[in-house]
Amino acid sequence: MKKRIHPQDSSFDKGLLLEGFKVYEIGEYSKDVPDYVRRDFYKICITDGQFIISYNNQVTVTSDAILFFGSPHRPYTCQTLAAGFSGYACVFTQRFLNKNDSLLNAEDCSLFQKGNSPIISLSKDQNDCIRDIFRKMIAEVKGDYKYKNELIRSQIKNLMHFAEMEAN
Repeated sequence: MKKRIHPQDSSFDKGLLLEGFKVYEIGEYSKDVPDYVRRDFYKICITDGQFIISYNNQVTVTSDAILFFGSPHRPYTCQTLAAGFSGYACVFTQRFLNKNDSLLNAEDCSLFQKGNSPIISLSKDQNDCIRDIFRKMIAEVKGDYKYKNELIRSQIKNLMHFAEMEAN
């Protein structure tokens, strides 16, 4: 059984507040998966399971690989329908993303905006490519490279650019 972390008193949440970013693996057998209830951070998630995702008074049922964009400006819920899912997620603040005066804001990404769908269906090749990006972020977090936050920011922006291109 998975160990659940409760963000209000967890090192997960404290680290997120200090650093502005967290990335983690999700899935049926993942360890230390946050029982994430806060909505003041942006979230990007890739998964291949069966879920019911509710947002903007709409309900979407998924059964294939998707990329999901959660925003503090758009309430959403996600309910697991079946075991056997896997994926990755990252949560971050606008401040983390915009350090060094970046031109690309999370607020400008159409998938984070309230009136748009936060879900992109993925082909097998897209799924593999995006999972590689998440694995790179996890590796960077564990490393001691001086500019790892810049690399992570750039990976998040790659995901946002991909989403913008797919949405248009």
